[in-house]
Amino acid sequence: MRPELLATVHGTVSLVELTDDRLDAALAALPAAEQALARSLAPLRRRELVAGRTALHATLAELAPEHAGAPILADDRGA
Repeated sequence: MRPELLATVHGTVSLVELTDDRLDAALAALPAAEQALARSLAPLRRRELVAGRTALHATLAELAPEHAGAPILADDRGA
């Protein structure tokens, strides 16, 4: 899935369309730790997390491919 990248005065914005029929495939494409996090969430929040992480990983694949497969999780402070 290739993101649409938009340059703004605040930085790059990444747009990824994630339709209902692609949600399960997008979840399966995330790193295992992110999949586990997503599965622990309520359905609406899960969808938001999967969509956001899908956009983030797609953007990393375009801009910094060496980091595209790494899980993106909260640190010990929750950030």
